[in-house]
Amino acid sequence: MPIDITKEEVYSKVKNDKERALKEYRREYIPSRILVDMLDTWTEPVVELFLASYPETPSLLLERIAYTSEDPEVLCALASHPRTSAKVMQDFASHKEVKVRSMLAGNKQISPQTAALLSEDDEMLIRAELAQNPALPTRVQKHLMTDPAAMVRSVFCDVKTMDRENLEKLLMDPDLLVRARTAISAKVTDEVLLKWADSDELYAQLFLMGRKNLPPKVKESLCFSSHLEIQKMAIVGKVLAEDEQLGWANGDDVELRKAVAVKEELSEKVQMILAEDDKLEVRQALAKNSSLCLAAQEVLAADSDGAVAALLLANKDLSQQALSRLCETCDEQAAFELALNAELNDEQVSALANKGSIELIYVLAKRELDANSLNRERVVELVNSRMPTLMAFAIKSQCLKEAELSKFIAHPCTNVRLAVMDNKNVTEALLFKLSEDLNKSVSTVALAKLQSRHDKINNQQQGDE
Repeated sequence: MPIDITKEEVYSKVKNDKERALKEYRREYIPSRILVDMLDTWTEPVVELFLASYPETPSLLLERIAYTSEDPEVLCALASHPRTSAKVMQDFASHKEVKVRSMLAGNKQISPQTAALLSEDDEMLIRAELAQNPALPTRVQKHLMTDPAAMVRSVFCDVKTMDRENLEKLLMDPDLLVRARTAISAKVTDEVLLKWADSDELYAQLFLMGRKNLPPKVKESLCFSSHLEIQKMAIVGKVLAEDEQLGWANGDDVELRKAVAVKEELSEKVQMILAEDDKLEVRQALAKNSSLCLAAQEVLAADSDGAVAALLLANKDLSQQALSRLCETCDEQAAFELALNAELNDEQVSALANKGSIELIYVLAKRELDANSLNRERVVELVNSRMPTLMAFAIKSQCLKEAELSKFIAHPCTNVRLAVMDNKNVTEALLFKLSEDLNKSVSTVALAKLQSRHDKINNQQQGDE
């Protein structure tokens, strides 16, 4: 700061923009005489507020302002100023303005006497603000830990320097909010967390589950809680070794077996145990697992309960073997789900059609899926039906020979005649007759298939030469 600075200079800057002046003079020192002269010359709120906010204002000058100013903003600034005297702080502790007492409660230089006075304040928010002050004397801290308001007591849950004895008191606080905040956010060692987990106290364990990154030993302890819900949550949240998986999978409690069934890291051996569990809900839980091995998928696909099949269908990584097994064993409801949405190959479509209802076959036919492996009994039933859609679907089956196919080359339905040409047993003679069909779409397809066969023969002959 230049030696020749004047009070007029400082006043001009304060009057123009107080906040900007504070930022500028925080980096430079204003002599005390200048500050005193400013207050003597200009008894204005803006000057008082500047002096009450300037960090280098002498304590005596702050005291003078404290007993002459009535501006709440000025008094709040004084209450939070690190140089405010203990005498002023004690007087402010009973100030009628809540904001003033609140700013005082957060002052890091608060005097022990002032803290003691504020700890008895009628306003709960004042006491809560005081509880957060790291400069709080030990005796005041202990007093506030017995405060009648749970909100005040809960503040200490986040205090990093809180000793183990007091933290354990907070963990057993009669109010669930205090216990929750302590278990979830208190800064404690792994040994303390393990002690809390081993306590087998329901709420202590429940709130512990809300912490991030619990140590492995703590998770293990919670897995053996006497409270079933805690056990389930702990099992779901812990990466289980195979021996642990086997232990829970072979246990008597259905809920715990269900909790294990959803774990992604399950070994194939454990999956196979759970896939054959005698409880439907366990098998259903396993069917939802996105990490099912192929063997477990096949076992579940053959499950006698349609609910398991329905859940298995939602598995994006379902193997073709399991899908085939589902098509063979599923009930009508699951079959319709497959017929409507699944990507099915020829054998899978045939499996559904061989055992499904006429309505199900109609769905498969409308999707234009091939079923070349239909059994003869079903083929005969469908080709003798009066529904062209079902006839066309069945005519593609390999069990039909030339003589049987020839019956349909003059069928009035275009789709039926087109279906004849999709049968692998269609002969050149039948294609030739269809090439003369009056319907251009039929004749065009027949000519294309004849040309394709001739080209294939020619290519083979050229290859032999």
